[in-house]
Amino acid sequence: MDEQDISIEAIQYLSKKEWEKRYPNGSGGYRVEGAIGRITGKKKGTLRIGEEIQDYYPLPKGYLKYKIKAYLEIEKDTYLAVLVHRIWEWIVIALLTMSIVAIVFYYKNNVPNIDPGSEKYTPNIEISELMDPDKIIIPGYGDVKMIANTDMVYLALWNPDQNPCYFKYTIVLEENREVIYESKLVPPGEAVTAVKLNRVIPQGITKAVIQIESYKLDNYKEKMNGGEVNIQLIGIENDTF
Repeated sequence: MDEQDISIEAIQYLSKKEWEKRYPNGSGGYRVEGAIGRITGKKKGTLRIGEEIQDYYPLPKGYLKYKIKAYLEIEKDTYLAVLVHRIWEWIVIALLTMSIVAIVFYYKNNVPNIDPGSEKYTPNIEISELMDPDKIIIPGYGDVKMIANTDMVYLALWNPDQNPCYFKYTIVLEENREVIYESKLVPPGEAVTAVKLNRVIPQGITKAVIQIESYKLDNYKEKMNGGEVNIQLIGIENDTF
């Protein structure tokens, strides 16, 4: 039958749903002789339906280019697959992919990168309501105690509620300006309180500098004023902390 023309009197299609119901879970018991549709390639034969004639082709391997829309029954349990081109599906997938990439790119480049450790913070001090709202409030820091020979220090890298900006904190060693910590953006009213340093701090006093940069709330890429605060990291033995 592979090299013979096919002739049927009437069209009897089987939808994909009907096909799966008739042959559940690939149970077999059928034969697909080829395919019809907008297919390119070497034809396998000719299909005659009454007075209408059209070519049919070998069933393509894989379905990246085509998909089966239905099955045409040419005799009992013998079919031709009805194929449709998948170009529009791939165009839609490509457009959706491009849209997702564009959204991710926009989000990545237009949404402030808030520090994941930043959270709401209420300090033990009060800031006067009479302060100039256009001025940036820089918190003060004194000696900071921590467990010696560890890289974790607990202090509030805080951005006061009244500030019209984001804060970005950087901690450097006073001696050689080595960066031992760098935060992402901290919104007003929040703080990073668990600070993981890039190096272990030994027992004793390590002098460091907290650098504070500020960026506008409505344009987080635009830098504003900043400041520096000198501190001492005091490494204390664990049993005396």
